[in-house]
Amino acid sequence: SVPCMLPLTRDLSDFYITAVLIYEIQLPRPQIAQAGIYTGQVTYTTGPGMDVDFGDQVLTSDSELVINLRLEVDPIFKVEFPGGSTLLSLEPDGGWLNWLNRGRKPTRLWREQAFNFSTSIPFKMIMQCEYTSGNHCAIAANDGHQVPVEIRMTLPPGMQDSAGRPVRDYLLNPHETPQLNPTRIILGQKGKLQFEVPRPDMESMLVHAGKAYSGQVTFIWDAQI
Repeated sequence: SVPCMLPLTRDLSDFYITAVLIYEIQLPRPQIAQAGIYTGQVTYTTGPGMDVDFGDQVLTSDSELVINLRLEVDPIFKVEFPGGSTLLSLEPDGGWLNWLNRGRKPTRLWREQAFNFSTSIPFKMIMQCEYTSGNHCAIAANDGHQVPVEIRMTLPPGMQDSAGRPVRDYLLNPHETPQLNPTRIILGQKGKLQFEVPRPDMESMLVHAGKAYSGQVTFIWDAQI
């Protein structure tokens, strides 16, 4: 007699395979991904010799494996000022005592204000002034005398202006709305605003000694979401 070998066929309808699929999304730069929900679909064939192959004797009930992908992108943008930042007093270096006690005229009036800054997206910087003097905001006395205030902004490394330059001592202009762009994601790093009355204009204030100068400046960080 000659032995006869027949292929063995078995119904594995109750056979399950659990798998973990890992995928990676590659972006040129994460900060250029606009906010929103991104969807996509990937299809793999199943069966012997296909994308998903469990062996020549294993046939699956479906010939395709369809995977639906969903990615939600939330931008990061946050500017945090410490308490008491809404009222700033411009003073000379070392305060007013050198002038009051020794008669030394101040060489400048200025103040810096620090803040915490986070962003993953570009934004436009808008500055609105109660009083303006040329391309600057201004402060004014009750008698109408005004002096300009130069306002400069410094942002952490990784921020650039439209020309690709670092945002360091960037002179703000109430008549312009510059767009500033991140080259990387920035999280909780320090920035600062500097307010200074130019020296010639500061000297004109000394003629009006005893007058109180004030003015309001509003900053708007317009995130480009």
